[in-house]
Amino acid sequence: MPDIAAPSARDRILDAAASTMRDRGLARATTKEIAAVAGYSEAMIYKLFDDKVDLFLSVLRERVPTVDILTRTDHAPGDANLESRLVATIEQITVFYRQTFAIGASLFSDAELLARHRDAVMAQGAGPALLPAAVARFLQNEQRNGTIVAGAPINGAASSIAGACYLRAFLEQFYGPEHFQEPMADFAASIVSTVLPALITAQHEW
Repeated sequence: MPDIAAPSARDRILDAAASTMRDRGLARATTKEIAAVAGYSEAMIYKLFDDKVDLFLSVLRERVPTVDILTRTDHAPGDANLESRLVATIEQITVFYRQTFAIGASLFSDAELLARHRDAVMAQGAGPALLPAAVARFLQNEQRNGTIVAGAPINGAASSIAGACYLRAFLEQFYGPEHFQEPMADFAASIVSTVLPALITAQHEW
């Protein structure tokens, strides 16, 4: 059997950061604690990452399930129809929010910390507004391809999709795994059935 390469220091730190941030929240997870979990000195973190915000953003990029529309909006010929693409997108966004909600929620308990984090994240061109904006770009691309009608409420649909996914993730975190939640497939289908008519029906002036 081929040798399996040992994880690099960067990988071990990212794994430790992801687990620690989920367990303790971003506000309480210190770089010293993350380094100890990874088995390195705190100095190693700052050798590999600019700061805690850079580490956090790296966790989002590399240790959280991917949302396709954050990196691509196109689709190849023969892909599933618009409804199926929307369902897949909604499922991915919900998983993303589920994985990241516990990490970021603790920031809101400290206004000064939140302000510093917001400034640092925005300085790197990141932030929570990127995801609904990516949904809007995805819908705009669909519109250019002719699957969404001209004049459709793109921004409203994008906000509705992202907001519904965020609410679902919040409720899952609040009530815990033992509380009944609508099956994901049914949830995604219900959101699509709500926004799709506005995207594919020509708008009329009365």
